[in-house]
Amino acid sequence: METTAVQDEAGSIRAAKMTDAQELASINLTAWRGAHKGLLSDKVLADRSTFGFEDTWRKSLANPSHINLVCKRFGQITGFVSIGPSRDADREPQRSAEIYGIFLLPEFWGQGRGWAMWRSAREALSKSAFKEVGLWIAEKNSRAVAFFERMGFVRDPAATRTATNEGVASPEIRFSLALG
Repeated sequence: METTAVQDEAGSIRAAKMTDAQELASINLTAWRGAHKGLLSDKVLADRSTFGFEDTWRKSLANPSHINLVCKRFGQITGFVSIGPSRDADREPQRSAEIYGIFLLPEFWGQGRGWAMWRSAREALSKSAFKEVGLWIAEKNSRAVAFFERMGFVRDPAATRTATNEGVASPEIRFSLALG
């Protein structure tokens, strides 16, 4: 999907490129560790590596149905948002999008970059056939829950699952937002 670059007080946001894959893998891991600190053990956080992340990013960047945006500040990629068709069995992938990930390096939290990425992603979604967007959040991740609730996402209490991170079970809940 085509996305235009945006420049504002939070830096610039542009479509991710294939040449960003290695940097995105590193940011993905660092930001994931920051977001899950206190939710998962230090050992689980330390044991996770970028192994496989770069290949996953290359596949996502090559997929025309995915929206992949990066946030840059002073020439450095500081975060990303990745969206594509929903993978949930109870959703129609032609109508329902899923946020696969929206992460910022921890040192850039609370500076408006997450909001800026979401605004750009929402603009791209408005040009698509998707009618709704959802995502899964670890139930105990109060920072992420508050962020998405401020953006208008609503909990779907009937939609829960348990994710496993390095052998540790983590209950998750789905949040959804109607587009349009």
